[in-house]
Amino acid sequence: MPIFIERYLLPFLAAVTVLLSVANPMHWDWKPRFTGSFALICTALLVSRVLHKYNQQHRFESVPNATKPKRLLIPAEVTLEQISQPFQELTQIQAIRATERYIGKWMRYSGEITNIVKGNAIFLRDRENQDGRVVAIFEDDWRERLELLPLGKRITVEGQVSNIERVGVWLEKSEIIQEP
Repeated sequence: MPIFIERYLLPFLAAVTVLLSVANPMHWDWKPRFTGSFALICTALLVSRVLHKYNQQHRFESVPNATKPKRLLIPAEVTLEQISQPFQELTQIQAIRATERYIGKWMRYSGEITNIVKGNAIFLRDRENQDGRVVAIFEDDWRERLELLPLGKRITVEGQVSNIERVGVWLEKSEIIQEP
């Protein structure tokens, strides 16, 4: 509809305004012709401004991939132990360099809740691997849901890797993917 108004209706109204003002088929005086032309121009200006703002707000809705960045997910075969292993074998500065390829990528992790702290962070640990842990940090809109989760519940989260250390991995912008 906005394209119809912009391409056809507004130019038609502009042409009619000019035609009526110049040709004066109704034999109006200058004052009514000027007032009518001015009112029509103001209406056209208002409609065009509203349509421009509407188009600016809805520009990317038809292209959903343009607004949402793609998540580059770390393969499921890469385990938490493999990610944090360089911190066990190398110096910290060497380990940071060895693990920097994971920073910014997304990771999916399943584990049991060991703690939920203020600031929307959940500490997860796998039954098999008691050494490493994942700290999943959630946005504020997850707060009410996080408060209901019991200790020891097994969940699957997906988040963006923000930090890797000897004790585990930190995930930001986390979401709960699955609750059994």
